[in-house]
Amino acid sequence: MNLSNSYTRQEWRSILQRVDSAIHSAIEERIKRGAVSISDLASGFSELALLREGREPDYSVPGIEIAYAFKYLPRRVSCLLGALARISDRGVPARVLDIGAGSDAASLALDVWSPGLTSPIAVTCLEPSNSMRSFGQRLKLTPRVQRRWLSGGFEALYDGHPEIPLASFDLIVMSACLPYADTDWIRLARTVGELTAPPASVIVIEPNQKQWQFSRLVAGLRQTGYYAIQEMCCHDLDPIITSEIKLPNTTAAVLAGCRPLTPEPVGSSAPRAVPLSVSDASDHRVYSKCCCSTKLNQRMQSLGAQILNLPNLPSRVRSIVGDAPYPVTSWNSNPGYRESIAICTEG
Repeated sequence: MNLSNSYTRQEWRSILQRVDSAIHSAIEERIKRGAVSISDLASGFSELALLREGREPDYSVPGIEIAYAFKYLPRRVSCLLGALARISDRGVPARVLDIGAGSDAASLALDVWSPGLTSPIAVTCLEPSNSMRSFGQRLKLTPRVQRRWLSGGFEALYDGHPEIPLASFDLIVMSACLPYADTDWIRLARTVGELTAPPASVIVIEPNQKQWQFSRLVAGLRQTGYYAIQEMCCHDLDPIITSEIKLPNTTAAVLAGCRPLTPEPVGSSAPRAVPLSVSDASDHRVYSKCCCSTKLNQRMQSLGAQILNLPNLPSRVRSIVGDAPYPVTSWNSNPGYRESIAICTEG
């Protein structure tokens, strides 16, 4: 397979299967090792729900890494794959820095992006959360993607990091990692620029809750020499990413997924789906262009039922766990959901 700026339907289906299997395997390993309990998962989902309120969760809360993997990791990977396709003419980057790597969406995206190529990719993953690093390290990738994990966030870069040399990266990724609090965006942009080796690329992806932070950083990158910047929304990516792909062996209940979008109570920012029970599987009023992942959906249905049976469960846990289905590209099912993407190139 040569790199191209789009995916065929067959390629995209194969990619989704690999993403689904990799994330599912890492989740199962954590659960089987006894690293998290059902109560931990409930706590993790409860903390993760703060993202919907525009607040930063505490990523040290037990179970949050599993909750994040279910709810957001497939979305992060898919969005990055769409962005990578836009810079395919530059070839496969050999040296990548992922700032705020989280559970390692960037490495997984790079691994499945070019399955027919063998050129090695060295990824430096900078992440402050122990639990997120631990989960990311358990994602099983091909040997061509060599990862090095470092503890720290943006602050670790400002005064120079002994293990992150200047002018040494072909690609820098910042995906859903910008701080909610105001920061020195020019300084951050300048630091990013100093780490790249021209001609390099920078990919910035943030959900709509961080549109203000996204805009400030992109403006800073322009001021520091990144004049060629493509700005877009997740809905503007390769159409195959926002098309309906049903993976093999997906249960009827998952394919049926949910009823048509229904309004949320007054004050809610976006419509939400009403989950169906397994007995409703014959009702095929599915989301338009909904791309469901097989193993993750089935596993989350099982775990979600156990979580929802816990006593004294906060309403926000019921809300985030009760959302269905768990799509690989969940913005497909909600046109109101937006993620801002900036692809910055130099040289």
